[in-house]
Amino acid sequence: GSPWDPDSWRWLFEHVLGSEKPVLNYSGGTEISGGILCGNLVEAVKPCGFPGPVVGMGVILTMVAVDTGLEAVGLDLPGFVATGSLLVLVYAYTVRFLAPGLSAVESGVAQVPEEMTASARTLGATPLETARRVHLPLAKASLFSAAVLVGVDALKELPIVLLLRPLGFDTLPVWVYNLASESRYEQAALPALSIIVVALIPVFLLSRRLDGARR
Repeated sequence: GSPWDPDSWRWLFEHVLGSEKPVLNYSGGTEISGGILCGNLVEAVKPCGFPGPVVGMGVILTMVAVDTGLEAVGLDLPGFVATGSLLVLVYAYTVRFLAPGLSAVESGVAQVPEEMTASARTLGATPLETARRVHLPLAKASLFSAAVLVGVDALKELPIVLLLRPLGFDTLPVWVYNLASESRYEQAALPALSIIVVALIPVFLLSRRLDGARR
């Protein structure tokens, strides 16, 4: 795109966005930076959370720098770290889903009364014992909720896998994407339904656990 003039920018900011939402102006490279990396500015992004393409591109740039550093010290491993490594894919998944998982865990642990923690410490329990015998049993539902949240999100994650997957490594979302991009919608139905069914299993178990806790 072309750069805006200040008057057009201010009109959009004041009359369309109510002087509340930010306006990001891209000059050049719009398809990459605006369309792919930050294409979800219409909806708010969760605090400390990033969409998959941002994480994928960030990990690629980091791993390319690592490859360059290894080559500089005489370790010629071209492409080994940046591409074709499940370790990098796991690292990207950790970065992507650490924030929502940690947020759910913290909300559950925060509900444990401070008096119970203080009582356990007064009776001689170590911090590790307090966490194992007091915090974990009371925050079990929140931990299970965090596991379900992260698991379902990871199951349907597509951008990170497309950017960082090793050659020949496909997941269900990648399988659906490849078939749908070739207009083979009938063949894409089975893996798409598989994603839904697999995602419903932990959600069903979580719902039953929460219902049992209420009773």
